[in-house]
Amino acid sequence: MKNLDLDDMCDTFIWHCIVNIIL
Repeated sequence: MKNLDLDDMCDTFIWHCIVNIIL
């Protein structure tokens, strides 16, 4: 997992949402 930067947090948050939907 990559480090969570302020700019990456938005993308990461969205990614977690997508993963939750898939799972």
